[in-house]
Amino acid sequence: MLLKRTTPSPSLAITTLFPELAPLARRAVRLHPRRAARLHPYPAPDPGPDESKVGGTFLWPSNELWPFCLVGHVHNESGRSQEDELLRQEAEYGQAWRENFGPAIIKPAGEPHGAYVGVIQLRAADVPELGFPEGADLFQLLWCPRDHRMALPGYGPEIQIYWRQSSAISKPLHEQPTPAVFEPDYLPNTCLLIPERVQEYPALCELPTALQERIRAWEETEAHTSSQYYLGPAPGTKVGGYVEWVQFPDVVRCASCQQEMEHLLTIASWEWDGESFRRWRPLEEQPLEHGVPLQDGLDVSAEAGLMLGDAGNLYVFLCRRCPGWPTASWLQCS
Repeated sequence: MLLKRTTPSPSLAITTLFPELAPLARRAVRLHPRRAARLHPYPAPDPGPDESKVGGTFLWPSNELWPFCLVGHVHNESGRSQEDELLRQEAEYGQAWRENFGPAIIKPAGEPHGAYVGVIQLRAADVPELGFPEGADLFQLLWCPRDHRMALPGYGPEIQIYWRQSSAISKPLHEQPTPAVFEPDYLPNTCLLIPERVQEYPALCELPTALQERIRAWEETEAHTSSQYYLGPAPGTKVGGYVEWVQFPDVVRCASCQQEMEHLLTIASWEWDGESFRRWRPLEEQPLEHGVPLQDGLDVSAEAGLMLGDAGNLYVFLCRRCPGWPTASWLQCS
């Protein structure tokens, strides 16, 4: 089955209204993660270890150690370590807590806190726009599925990134470790990817002030839905393009050279929400077209099963100027 997802054309010729936007256009690759068993009308097989996907088994060398987290973890609200927080909750709520969640499982001091999990794997053949190092054709992002204090403000899963040459992996690791303690919302469902190239523009808040004012005036006089759904960045899990900020925009700088880092990819809780679906839900998943059963758009858009904070996004940034291509991540949520 040839899988395809097509973003509807915008209902407004935004660059005709605001010609200054034309040179700001960027290409983004919407990845459209979907669970194979729920694809309509015919099920597709789960992606294999060497395919582009979210979650599942990654192509990993059997002679290379799987990453384990060796640092402390935090609890979003209390600031305690998650181990302390689990014990506190079990002590406070007693038997009722254990019946709902099971006994608190704590790793002994000095041992790894838990295995990382594979989050997204991309082949250069599928998404060359990622920009691979010479000799590499496979990108892998894993994270510790628990909250960490991040270098940028806030909390989120700690990531590790790997660039590989797939042909060099002659003996892959078939059984990959699984974490004993984790945030359930940080464990992705296995999803295949359906890459689609789209054109997008900066968020309103990133435009020059004078242009922002003109667009806001147009919004008021035309009574349109917020302009961000016509001219802003595509939501959802994607490669490249502009950042779809959940909160405030910022410049993320490389810790080594202090230069601005590029937006490499976004991992999202939702592919669209209760407003942005009007612009970004694919034609193939419109409820009244193409024979697709009527269903809740948010359900369709949350196939990866992630919930990053309160419906947030994890942004991954990269510096290609420095050796090793350092990365940074930032989780923003509502």
